[in-house]
Amino acid sequence: MLRLLRPMRESTGEASFKKGFWSSEEGAELVEFAVSSLVLLVVLFGIIESCIVFYMWNTAAESAREASRWASVRGTDCNNPNITDGSCTAGVGASAAQIQAYAQSFPGAGNMNVSVEWCSSSGANCGSETATPGNIVQVNVAYSFASVPFVSANALSVSSTSQSVVW
Repeated sequence: MLRLLRPMRESTGEASFKKGFWSSEEGAELVEFAVSSLVLLVVLFGIIESCIVFYMWNTAAESAREASRWASVRGTDCNNPNITDGSCTAGVGASAAQIQAYAQSFPGAGNMNVSVEWCSSSGANCGSETATPGNIVQVNVAYSFASVPFVSANALSVSSTSQSVVW
């Protein structure tokens, strides 16, 4: 009776043993799972790192945009360039240090490098002009990652520049 339930095997010679050994599928699921999970994890961490890079770029862009807007309304004729208490000396305007502090006050922007330049109304002579009304304030915000796994082996830098006319 036991013989009827099991199929008959041919001789268990050396040739059939090797054939049966190599055609076995034991452990195939484990290998397939290891390979597919490796691919899944690489893609998943790549997406996460790309999202972090995009978030930092968006933070730099928003910080530059808001800082240039903030500086544009606080030119030499301003009444309110101070971040904390609102005090201002007429004819002074917002300083580069105040604009940098304002740009770095946004969440995630504390470690970003901020540079401020004033340009003439034509857009030329950047750096030598002042915050007089009609001139242009230009704010550049940059952030540098040490390295981003799965995205770049070298340092990766994101930056954004915004400019506004001083009121």
